[in-house]
Amino acid sequence: MTDSTECLKEKILIVDDTPANIDVLGGILVRDYEISVAISGHMALDIVYSGETPDLILLDIMMPEMDGYEVARRLKSNQSTCHIPIIFVTAKIDEADEAVGFEAGAVDYIRKPVNAPITLARIKSQLELKRYRDQLARMVEKKTDQVKHSQKALVEEKQKLTQVQGDLEEKSAQAHKTQTYFRELFMNSPYGIVLIGRDKKVLNSNKGFFDLFGYAYSELSYNEFPANMLDDRSQEKIEDLVQKALEGRTGKTETGCRHKNGFDIQVSALAYPVKIDGVVQAVFVFYEDITQRKLFEQKLHHQAFHDALTGIANRRYFTEQLNTLLQIQKKNSRFRFAVLLIDLDRFKNVNDSLGHQAGDQLLKMVAEKIKQCLRNNDLLARLGGDEFAVLLSDVDSNGLISAIAERITKAAASAFMVSGQEIRISASIGVVTHTQEYDTADSLIRDADLAMYHAKDSGKAQFQFFSSRMHKSALSCLTIETELRKALERRELVLYFQPIIDIASDTLEGFEALIRWHHPTRGVVPPDQFIPIAEETGLILPIGDWVIREGCRKLVQIKEDTGQLLTMNLNVSIRQFLQNDFVGKLKCEISKAGLTPQNIKLEFTESLLMKYTQQAVRKLYALRDLGVKLAIDDFGTGYSSLSYLQQFPIDQIKIDRSFIKAMDNKEESRKIVKSILALARSLNISAVAEGVETRSQLDQLSHLSCGSGQGYFIAKPMPWEDVYDFIVQYGKA
Repeated sequence: MTDSTECLKEKILIVDDTPANIDVLGGILVRDYEISVAISGHMALDIVYSGETPDLILLDIMMPEMDGYEVARRLKSNQSTCHIPIIFVTAKIDEADEAVGFEAGAVDYIRKPVNAPITLARIKSQLELKRYRDQLARMVEKKTDQVKHSQKALVEEKQKLTQVQGDLEEKSAQAHKTQTYFRELFMNSPYGIVLIGRDKKVLNSNKGFFDLFGYAYSELSYNEFPANMLDDRSQEKIEDLVQKALEGRTGKTETGCRHKNGFDIQVSALAYPVKIDGVVQAVFVFYEDITQRKLFEQKLHHQAFHDALTGIANRRYFTEQLNTLLQIQKKNSRFRFAVLLIDLDRFKNVNDSLGHQAGDQLLKMVAEKIKQCLRNNDLLARLGGDEFAVLLSDVDSNGLISAIAERITKAAASAFMVSGQEIRISASIGVVTHTQEYDTADSLIRDADLAMYHAKDSGKAQFQFFSSRMHKSALSCLTIETELRKALERRELVLYFQPIIDIASDTLEGFEALIRWHHPTRGVVPPDQFIPIAEETGLILPIGDWVIREGCRKLVQIKEDTGQLLTMNLNVSIRQFLQNDFVGKLKCEISKAGLTPQNIKLEFTESLLMKYTQQAVRKLYALRDLGVKLAIDDFGTGYSSLSYLQQFPIDQIKIDRSFIKAMDNKEESRKIVKSILALARSLNISAVAEGVETRSQLDQLSHLSCGSGQGYFIAKPMPWEDVYDFIVQYGKA
């Protein structure tokens, strides 16, 4: 006969002070169960005592005012609520906590973050047990009433004895059925179950036990577990679990066991006391195979703390270990450690030329090389991209740190064979040794990063120790960047103009536009103090666009004010030049100003020609086709390669001031200038001498037939307000 209430959803009360946790559990259970929630222990007790008795309670442990243990104790001490099964849901879980929870009356634990299939399975199992207990209790109660009724009927009416006897036989058959149900449940449960008597001998085991461990009940000699099934530690844990159950306490543990066939498995064991007339007569131990869960947890743990590509530690693990060493150092001031931050030089070239797969292979090879340079107790991690970090613990001298950094530098500079291609890179390393000055891993890594960039700026393939001046420099650069962004908005940037003259005729050819920053508190800031930062941050793009636009506008105004159509030299950065739309934007600005392209000369550095040959060739020819004149600035320094003059459509070279300055004192410099001028004439390229500061220099340049010159002897860079007067005065002279 089916009870109509079985069609209703079973009620589950979720108790947790964190709404997000309630949402997660509710989302898992709402389809199959009727859910009610409480956000505190007191609220939970009010709900239960109000008559809304749940079939099962999912109870958080860590709650303010009244924790889960106290809630469980109160419910279990009340006759009307002690039958409600309680499952603790918590991230705070160890054997001691489990013992407290089971002593308080819990039947099981669910770990946070919750796993939906495991959660549903455990809830279903406990509800099944509760239903069977409730069913048995109802049957016992019903049977008791029937017996009383039969006794009363026997006294009152002897003639009903036959009927009463028939009723008793029917109830006996029903009890036999119930016993059969429980036996079927025991034998066919998916859990491995053993029944252990008070003498700790195995009374029975089910098919699930055989499936899990490979041992049938008949193989449990002397009613004990096989010796090789449990090691000493596991044996101790199971015996302790059983002992507590014999004392009336439900308990649970996780341990390792060995299958009959010799392979290891991980199990969860739950011991449940069997009471008859209030006295524990035996113990059920339920075993669940959690091997896959444990393997999955191990995999997740490894993935959480290791780099997927190289297999070494990742940023998260490195940061945690670094914070741990910082704490150790606070307790032991004599403990020393160091941090090395490693960045691979020219790694981007590998990715760009051979592809990311080759780059990944190179990263793995570099990681192996670095590991070979370290001691056993040192930690290597990949922070991301081509950036690695090393944690040198328990170091006693900077000499040891330097030796390790040197080994890493040499290892990174060795040849690597990737996809049949020999690759050579290098490593720039930043080192922090005064770690006692730091409170957090992030600040320490930040300063190691600063030192690493100083190593790069100093020529790469080396290591640099961090010093406080590096931090001050970084803060200064950040301040300049912030103020430079505001300078664009506030129109604090201005152009100064330095005249360029024809040396032979002593006539004015034009001007070079030079940017200056009129800072509200610093005064006039020269370009070498802010242009490198603008290049690095990308601010050079809007600044460069403004220089072109303003230079064109001023050249038009010179024509309108003086009637002279001069030329304007404009400096172009590499980053600006490499923009896809650079030529189009330049053409648009020249056209808007009403100029012809021949009046504009663009100045480039030699590094542009050396580093970006293919890109530069196409774009320079496009500029030549437009009609713009092209000049190489600071010619003869840096990456000088005279052969490039034949490849590029260059109209003019500007001889670096260092050669001009030395002409008065060094014959070698005069010969160099003479050679440059001869080369320019042979290639039909005009030449401008930069940095002309004396009459002697100007006379020598005239004697060498140098076409043009500029410098302080002719005129310093001047603000726009002085340009008109200079043109007028120079024309008169």
